[in-house]
Amino acid sequence: MAWLFTLLAAGAVGAVAWAAADLIGGTVGVGVVFAAMLLLSGLLSWVARPVHAGNVNDEWTGGLTPARA
Repeated sequence: MAWLFTLLAAGAVGAVAWAAADLIGGTVGVGVVFAAMLLLSGLLSWVARPVHAGNVNDEWTGGLTPARA
């Protein structure tokens, strides 16, 4: 099931990215989508920073808000 959801989500993200680039148009559209993806991946990396090889399999003891390092 996880693979099914992953593939569907990847297809949806790709479709939205293509539509955004097509709507803006040309190289500028591709650049805007690329910059947005860089920003979003950097944000995800920053939020997940407390997770590392030493604690990735630990039990979750926190709430629904991310912990700050």
